[in-house]
Amino acid sequence: EKKKNGQSRLLVAFIMDERGIPRQGYEILLDLEKRGVVTSGSQSPKLNLGIGLGYVNKPYHKSGQQITVKIRNKLVGAHIIKPPFIKDTSLHF
Repeated sequence: EKKKNGQSRLLVAFIMDERGIPRQGYEILLDLEKRGVVTSGSQSPKLNLGIGLGYVNKPYHKSGQQITVKIRNKLVGAHIIKPPFIKDTSLHF
């Protein structure tokens, strides 16, 4: 059935617009309705922002889409991006 109809959820990358660290299992909301779930997240030391990955229902998976992540019963703004999180390939460690 999934081959015939396509996937109903897609994995997306997102960056937090406000202070907050998304963690596995947190809800992803759009218009105060659950539209997905965070699969992983952390604080990016390079960006100094919270970043994460999560599954979001179609058609809410587009890059630039504003979303909300429910972090400990607080609604925190974020937006979906096209990976990678850091586009500079000339990093030296």
